[in-house]
Amino acid sequence: MKKVLYINDVIFASGSGEVTHTVGILNALERAGVSITYLTFQCNKEILLNYGLSSNIHVLYKRGSFGGRLGRIIYFLKLTFISTRNFDYIYVRDSVFTFLLLPFVLLRTNNKLVIEYNGVREFEIKSLFLKVSNYLFSKLSRVVANRAHKNVAVASGIEFYLSDHRRIKNTTTINNGSNLSQDCQFSTQEVSTLAKVIVFVGNVATWQNFDL
Repeated sequence: MKKVLYINDVIFASGSGEVTHTVGILNALERAGVSITYLTFQCNKEILLNYGLSSNIHVLYKRGSFGGRLGRIIYFLKLTFISTRNFDYIYVRDSVFTFLLLPFVLLRTNNKLVIEYNGVREFEIKSLFLKVSNYLFSKLSRVVANRAHKNVAVASGIEFYLSDHRRIKNTTTINNGSNLSQDCQFSTQEVSTLAKVIVFVGNVATWQNFDL
């Protein structure tokens, strides 16, 4: 059985697509027979359980007096010092603070690092602090990404952005909701034969610039 340490520094809010996506990913991996340990914040406990996180997933709830950005920084820094020798994969949701994994990728050789990109943070973040941090440390984040076993985007547009603009290698797309089982049947249809209807699945947020 493959063992995965799942890393995600998001502090969830009710109704957020982030928590739906995270619970979906973890429950799907658990159903596929993967052993998962998830390191997260104590404040996420109730919402994760409300959204149906499997009881078979080993969750380590981090307690601490620090919250917000400082808590997220400490969260990543701790990964340098905890033992990961029992895990086959370290699965990380990309963050502004991904660059803090640089000591990890330089010092650890026993784990395969997989980084998931659930959006393009250059367009999503609004905080001036996070924008400046992202700009200053983007090169270090790219070093981490290019040392990863695989960089996984949840949409092909994100994959193109990673390879064309961030110059990140070894990227692939696994769309949200994909079923990668061997017996999965796929069908295609020419776009020209479809009605001209746009379907958007997800939360509508300010950064998406929809003309409501």
